[in-house]
Amino acid sequence: MVVAGVSGIVASLIPGHYNPFLFVVGLFSFYLVVSGYRALKFTRIKERSQLKIDILLARGMIIVAFLMILFGAYIIYKGNAMGSVLLVFGLIGGLNGYGDLRGFRDLKSLRKKALGMHIGKITGGYIAAFTAFFVTNDVLPSVLSWLLPTVFGVIFISYWLRKTSPKKRQLR
Repeated sequence: MVVAGVSGIVASLIPGHYNPFLFVVGLFSFYLVVSGYRALKFTRIKERSQLKIDILLARGMIIVAFLMILFGAYIIYKGNAMGSVLLVFGLIGGLNGYGDLRGFRDLKSLRKKALGMHIGKITGGYIAAFTAFFVTNDVLPSVLSWLLPTVFGVIFISYWLRKTSPKKRQLR
């Protein structure tokens, strides 16, 4: 998935074939998969200094998300509906990066949430990739191509988060 994300980013920037949609999906896939993989290491984090790469990734995502929002607004102003996709992905990416930075403040809580973060982010990377595949190849009608991978992905994430969350003791 990392290779697919990087390939998408590079392919989207080829002169004469610029594709902002592919750029955004490649970037999202890369960010979500790398940060999801790194989340597995959070169970062993003892000091905030061990999160340097994760903080850099989250800050980078926030900066890129801000640029996506600006560019999306510009594209909408020019009359291209693709701008709304950039706005939505920019908002989601910015919230993701911000949420990560907030989560890095409390190491005890971070250690407890590591598996859930891993499941959510890795699956999020796959949702982005499946959405790109569906939209690019006209697999389903437009709206379904954009929404169906997310619906199934959210169901999958919810199921596994419930299945892997520590069971609370029942009071008798």
